[in-house]
Amino acid sequence: MNSFIKSLMEERKIKQKDLAIILGISSAAISQWNDEGTNISANCLFMLSKLFHVTVDELLAGKRSGESLEDKWARDYNVNEEAARRSLIDGEKEKVLNYFGILSKVNKRFFCLFEKKIVGNMSDYELKEWEYLKQYYKINIFQSRMSESIQISRRNGDVEQQIINSLIEKIGVQDKDSIIWELQKIYNITHYGVKITRDKEIAPADNYYSDYGDDPFGDLKDDEDVFFAVYESLSPVEKDAFLTAESHNKRGAEYLYELIKRGGNILYLPSDLNLTNFDMKDLDDLEGEKKPVFELDKAHAVVYEVYDNYGLAKYEQYQALINRTRMLQIEMEAQYKEKEPIKYWEFLKNIDVMI
Repeated sequence: MNSFIKSLMEERKIKQKDLAIILGISSAAISQWNDEGTNISANCLFMLSKLFHVTVDELLAGKRSGESLEDKWARDYNVNEEAARRSLIDGEKEKVLNYFGILSKVNKRFFCLFEKKIVGNMSDYELKEWEYLKQYYKINIFQSRMSESIQISRRNGDVEQQIINSLIEKIGVQDKDSIIWELQKIYNITHYGVKITRDKEIAPADNYYSDYGDDPFGDLKDDEDVFFAVYESLSPVEKDAFLTAESHNKRGAEYLYELIKRGGNILYLPSDLNLTNFDMKDLDDLEGEKKPVFELDKAHAVVYEVYDNYGLAKYEQYQALINRTRMLQIEMEAQYKEKEPIKYWEFLKNIDVMI
């Protein structure tokens, strides 16, 4: 939701459900308010200004008059690692969800601004915001397949521009998606020493929690909301690796679809490459003429080269590895198998790949 309004609510100790009652709208509507204030009705803006003693202009600007940009960003992007770790140990679920939500927000904004920086289309305000967000990231050029072409001289100051220049020279400035794909592997943000497991749990990923026993997260360990929040904050490569493994472990469609909705992709593995398509005239016997699956031809060319290390894939290789048919099947099963079985049946008759 809108981070400025959220901070005003915290100051006045007003809960979201109570604010919804005051404004006469749903709590879900408040959750959808963006930081630009562009999707808040004029009536709500007027009532909020009276309630919190701020002007409508301040609500639209997302900060109090006279508040510095640094103070605004410190509020909007409060990546407080120590506080987050303490909240995990103390079992403070709402704070934990808030911290991981901020991580996802920072990642989205950082790489959105990075794209503008690549093409030289960044305003002075956006440059300052990007520089502020940069403090949360560590750089590891060796996570990119382009690392051998990235030349960095820290004596020359602007490391980021050197990385960008090297990638542009290798890839070409017009291919922004490929450059961002490499940058997402090079720039890493903290995850508070937490990882997710195949048991749908969160677990320690470093030694910080070693003094708190074998179960430092208590009830949060297997909390579904926290699990999905951690997953959503991961990098694209981490999401895909986890989702791909879960898909091959035959997890339920509803669960897999939740991971897909949060940005994960299922990638082809070598075991997928012997799949064939069926002319499915007879679903009971699966009889019909076998024919090769078109998209597997592209996957064949790269899957063995990057197997077990998808981070090495170039962007175009990565696109060829995405098993879109499998993901569509999961979506259809999750949404329609029980609710609209006829629609699901029609989908099965026309599916490209039988899995």
